Amino acid sequence: MADQPPAPEERFKTEMPAIPGVGSGPSKSGLPAPVKVVGGMFGVVLAVVLVGAIVSRTHRSSPPVDALPQVEVPAPDLGNLPPQAPPPIRGIATVDTMSKPWSSVEFDFRDPLTGERVPALLLRLPGGSATQPSGYWALSLKATYGN
Repeated sequence: MADQPPAPEERFKTEMPAIPGVGSGPSKSGLPAPVKVVGGMFGVVLAVVLVGAIVSRTHRSSPPVDALPQVEVPAPDLGNLPPQAPPPIRGIATVDTMSKPWSSVEFDFRDPLTGERVPALLLRLPGGSATQPSGYWALSLKATYGN
């Protein structure tokens, strides 16, 4: 009868592996796991409270910082004020000089962003009236991407 195969339920039964350092028995300290977790959390909270108390005590004992020193600024010289408004714009051309279609006048345009003077051209269009802004075309003579 020793040659009989084992019963089906015993044939598929496995043994638990033995891992070094991991035991299935009670721990060495004898305390259950929830007690260890609560104790560890209590220790962490206690450490945070102690460090916070030490840090706040050192901040309280430091002397107050004096007010920042004030810098004395002299009063501005009101005798020579810079101009507050730009000079009046004089015209580029008169209606008489631009009376013929395709007449043109070169002028310098001051770029309001950079203050740079840019060469420009004013051109009278043949289809527009000499007295209306739509009868003119102005363009910059400076290349867009370069000098």
